Amino acid sequence: MKTKTPLSLYHNQNKKGFFINKTIENKSIDLPCWLVTGKASINVSLRRAQEARRMISRLKTKNLVNINTKICNIHNKTIAY
Repeated sequence: MKTKTPLSLYHNQNKKGFFINKTIENKSIDLPCWLVTGKASINVSLRRAQEARRMISRLKTKNLVNINTKICNIHNKTIAY
């Protein structure tokens, strides 16, 4: 269930949990919600979490990801940023 908005929340069938699909430099990437909200997910393995954190820090240094991006009301799939 993907939407065409630049920042969207959807449930990825191949991965566990909810992800944010964000288009950066014309590349579509999936960011786990817990990375954006700061809340840990029990479905995220330690190794995957470390890889994702490294990816986020690289994007932040390039100013491609807003550090203050927040996701609200995940259950209703409502985005606030």
